[in-house]
Parts: sequence; C-alpha cells; structure tokens
Amino acid sequence: MLSREPVSVAFLAALAGDPGDLVAKAERCAEPTGALGSLLPSAPEGPGVASTVDALGALFAAGIRDGRLVECAAGFLQSAQDDAGAWADPVIREPLAALALSAHVCGVLGHSPFARQSTLDRGVEYLAGAWSVDRVQEGRLDIIAGYLHALSVCPSDLADEALQWCGRELERGWRMGRFAPPAVARVFVLCDAMALPAAKVSASDVVEALLDSQEPEGGWEGGLRSTLDAAAALARDDSRRQSPAC
Repeated sequence: MLSREPVSVAFLAALAGDPGDLVAKAERCAEPTGALGSLLPSAPEGPGVASTVDALGALFAAGIRDGRLVECAAGFLQSAQDDAGAWADPVIREPLAALALSAHVCGVLGHSPFARQSTLDRGVEYLAGAWSVDRVQEGRLDIIAGYLHALSVCPSDLADEALQWCGRELERGWRMGRFAPPAVARVFVLCDAMALPAAKVSASDVVEALLDSQEPEGGWEGGLRSTLDAAAALARDDSRRQSPAC
C-alpha cells in the first residue's frame, strides 16, 4: 500500500512539470493485468476497474497520457467491459454509482490513445440505454460528471441532448451551492474543457471560486483529495494562460 502523502506530493510535482516520481509510484501499484491500484487519497479500493479509472484520471490530469503504464491500464479496462458494454467493480455496489463508473471508463478511454473504437461505441450504447433526464435532474454529481466526461469525448446520437441537460444541471448545482468548487473543477479537468454545453459557468469562473475559497493553511474544504482536485484545475489554468496564443 502506497502512502498517500508522498503520492500526493508526487502528484503536485507532476502538475508542476516533473512527472517522474508519480509515474514510478503508479508503476508500483500496477498489476500484471494492467490494473492500477489506488493512487490518490479517497480512491476506490483496488486493484480493479474503479481504482484504475481513478488512477488514470490522476495521471491524465498531470499530463501523462502515453507510455506503457497507460497502455496496459487501458488494455485492462477494455478487457473488463461486459457483454452489455458496461463496466463493474465489486467495490461499487450502488446501481447509479456503477452507471457513473461505466461513464467514467468511457471518458478515460476516450482520452487515451490506446482505446479501440469498438469499445467506445459499445460503452456509449450502454450509456444511451441507461440515459434518463429525470435521473440527471436528481442532482447527483457523479452521474452528471460521468455523462459529461464520456460524451464530451465520445461522439454519439445522444451527446447533444445529454450534454445540454448535464451542463444545465451542473450549473444549477453550482449556483445553489450543492457542488463545491473543487468538485466542479474536477469535472472540467476530466473533460479537458474550458466550457461545457449549456453551462453558464466556465473553468475560469471555477478557478476564481477556488482562489476565493482556499483556506488559510492552503487547502480546500473536503480534505486532501479536494485540495488535489483544486490544484489540478489551478495548474491547468496557469498552463493555459502561459501558452502562447495561436
């Protein structure tokens, strides 16, 4: 079991442009199957589908999207897809949480250079069959984030409608204060987006809220994982501002 504090330091270093230690720590929690064990704080127990998705999301946030480690993890996820096009993990027992997991698998694979199109197509077909406006309007951030993550990178007939609904519900939860800034920031990082359909809140708005809500000791409400989510969003914003205009 990796100590979360050193891994968190390695994650922050990777956000600053030094990914070597984070990759080494991720390799230490990799299985021969390609599955990745729990990497960052509050990750699902692993190694399994849920821990692999969470670890890949952390690696992608730090700009690590290539290499043998990512290729093997993507291969593991593709092999774990079931006949219905979904993904399951014994640690995720609640049905809607399992749906959100499948959506996030589609999202990380869609952002990976190693995903097969057939895997993505089957995953999106499963998500389309499970789609419900009423479900999104219940205000579950895991469902909203999952569909935004998947459909922002995997085109489908469902995408236009679902992304509009999810964008509106994300904004509504944000305006009502139900979704904290670090949690919403994580959605933008996962989607690798500065704006989301129908959401009148942008990544820049979220960054401003993060800066305003930082606690005196330097973290954010919600613990270490929320702080790392906030740091990823701030690093991404800083990188975007420093990039020369095209």
